[in-house]
Amino acid sequence: MKSLLDQIGLERAHALMAEATHKAIAEAHAHGLAVTVSIDGELRQIQPGDHAAPMAAQDGRQAAANEHGDSSN
Repeated sequence: MKSLLDQIGLERAHALMAEATHKAIAEAHAHGLAVTVSIDGELRQIQPGDHAAPMAAQDGRQAAANEHGDSSN
């Protein structure tokens, strides 16, 4: 049995994920919320209006995100 990724292909999977990500960011911004993302290993908050401000690491979350590739904190 093929996995979903094998069935639709890597290129299509990336396109679907990108589309879903953009939609989620747009919905958050529509509600006036900022979204935290990792851009080139640096945590940034994208404010409504697409202004991406760097975040100051206050409690080690920036270092942890860089180490583990996880920006979900």
